[in-house]
Amino acid sequence: MGPTTLLFLLSLPVLAGGPVVALDPGHGGEDLGQHIHGVQERHFALDLASRTAAALTARGLTPFLTRFNDEFVPLSDRVLRAEQVGAKAF
Repeated sequence: MGPTTLLFLLSLPVLAGGPVVALDPGHGGEDLGQHIHGVQERHFALDLASRTAAALTARGLTPFLTRFNDEFVPLSDRVLRAEQVGAKAF
């Protein structure tokens, strides 16, 4: 476990409520994704995941985003983060 993973684990929110559903906004940081009509995919993906998280919370589920801000997270770390919070769906 590297320092980045340890810092991430210390910053995890306390989960309460129904089953955990992991949402992966994709892209982030230096991985911009597509750029269409002045919108970068990395920003759109995070916004969509945040809105989906609110909808899941309203339905009694506990959402977990694999990234919370504009940071690059390698694919293997995204899966690891979901597993560490006990996500039932990814």
